[in-house]
Amino acid sequence: MRAVRTLALFALLPLFTACQMFESEPAKTSTVGMTRMQGELTAVGGKLLFQPCGDQRNYVVNDTGGTSVLQEAASLAGQQGALFADLRGKFSGVAAGTQGSVDLQQLYRVERSTSACNDPDFKRMILRANGHKPAWAMNVTAKGMVLEREGQPPLAVPYVEEQIGDGRFNLMTEA
Repeated sequence: MRAVRTLALFALLPLFTACQMFESEPAKTSTVGMTRMQGELTAVGGKLLFQPCGDQRNYVVNDTGGTSVLQEAASLAGQQGALFADLRGKFSGVAAGTQGSVDLQQLYRVERSTSACNDPDFKRMILRANGHKPAWAMNVTAKGMVLEREGQPPLAVPYVEEQIGDGRFNLMTEA
């Protein structure tokens, strides 16, 4: 009897491994035909407009990727009105004197900033975080992590980046 159970278990083993092969992964959005741009977001007449850094063209933002950019922009706008955004989408239709449109697929960053377009380190930036009381800022690039604290010199900190899946990642340091 014991031999029959053992034999049945080994006979079913390929079935269990086959089930693991068919585990569905979430569909990855292709970035073919899409462009990543940074610029300024403003709300005009109930529409969200995107103006790329160093450019005079305007694009009406269509949130086709479900990024919740409208809610994000509304919560951050305040009195300033303009926001900095880093996004990826399909840009189309800009003729002289007209507005184009961007079908937004991915929103990387939205923040209240008047100088982000002029930041020379932005292209290399992986993550930026900051806080108050005491004031601190953490900038992460491929070269390393730098912690800036009020009244202290910047501190370079080693880190490890862990890819979690679905485009998410985790940064860890022991410092």
